[in-house]
Amino acid sequence: MEIAEKQKIQIIALQETKLNEKYKLKYKNYSILRKDRNKEGGGLAFLIKNLYYEGIAINIPNTSDLEAQGIKVYLNQNKTINIYNMYHPPNNKIIDDGTMAQFLTDNTIIVEDLNAKHQLWGCSTPNPRGKILSNIFDDNAFMCLIDRNPTLHYYSYNTAQALDISFSSPDIFHKCKRQILKSIGSDHLPILREISTKTKTSLIKEKFWDFKKANWNIYQQNTNDDFGIAPTRIKDLEQNWISFKNTIIKAAKMESMGKIGKERLLDIFNNSWKTGKLPQDWKTATIIPIKKLDKTADDPKKLPTYLPHNNTNWKKAERDLNKTLLHLEKFANKHKIEFNPQKSETCLFTTNKKLYKIRPKIILKEQQLQYNKNPKYLGYTLDPEINSNKHIEEVIRKGRD
Repeated sequence: MEIAEKQKIQIIALQETKLNEKYKLKYKNYSILRKDRNKEGGGLAFLIKNLYYEGIAINIPNTSDLEAQGIKVYLNQNKTINIYNMYHPPNNKIIDDGTMAQFLTDNTIIVEDLNAKHQLWGCSTPNPRGKILSNIFDDNAFMCLIDRNPTLHYYSYNTAQALDISFSSPDIFHKCKRQILKSIGSDHLPILREISTKTKTSLIKEKFWDFKKANWNIYQQNTNDDFGIAPTRIKDLEQNWISFKNTIIKAAKMESMGKIGKERLLDIFNNSWKTGKLPQDWKTATIIPIKKLDKTADDPKKLPTYLPHNNTNWKKAERDLNKTLLHLEKFANKHKIEFNPQKSETCLFTTNKKLYKIRPKIILKEQQLQYNKNPKYLGYTLDPEINSNKHIEEVIRKGRD
């Protein structure tokens, strides 16, 4: 407990307590929430100091060897965090999706020793349980708090593994830190996990342009004059964009700029395409799609203008994509191009875990395209979150083979 006092730890999660109901565990200033196995080995416990909390009901099948307990911690009137403490003995039993689903909610941290091995958290080779858990957490956008350093030392064999792992929901991942501490005598090293609960707020007064009072003739003349003074060809993309932005920022609507300004903007776009880079402002900007003036929704001769689709409107995105494929088929037939549905796949790229189980029905040449969660393109294994985890696993597997 010296580490707890020194680090000012408020919650301690213990696995393999090996306690039974006859043993009374007490410690000053800590509330204790236990889940004893009541037979040899196992057992979990939370030690909680100066926090409001309540226990979370957990349903685990009788056939499962998974041990779990959970608490909901109240940070203030509006914020809570769910913390789950888990253990599974090193046997051949598998943890299924249905059992894990109850733990995969927002504002959640999972600390565990499930004897699951996977390269994602630093093990040399995966075991079946590790592969399943990796897929479950990946499918639900849970993120691993890792540094890939070993947490368990087998002194008899002089080997080490990273078995004590932590996962968090994506909404609080950026607030979490993990640090492995020095040994206190056990073969498992203690792990310090920190959650930042402080939030900075500031009052921002929204500013806007009053377009009704703008004199667009004067604006166009002024921007044309400024663009005429500035060099029209600047090799550096960032410098080119900043020069352009500083010129048009005096107004708030670029569609009324003159011919010289449009040519300057086109030059920036072309520069971006050629170099494969984006100006820094574009990476943090709010993108507002603008419908082209010559496109109407009721004109069958023109492709529809697309706007971004939100979470609840993916069906419309599916219909629009199928309409586009029909246009492509007509184009292909006209130019004697052949598409092969058997070699075509669909994949949904998103970081929204609510969309992970969606399988859009995309039709090509009257055949529904097969959905592949991890398609390969030019030898690169893609994944829905585009975080390269699946490609890294594949490279490691090939290297070991």
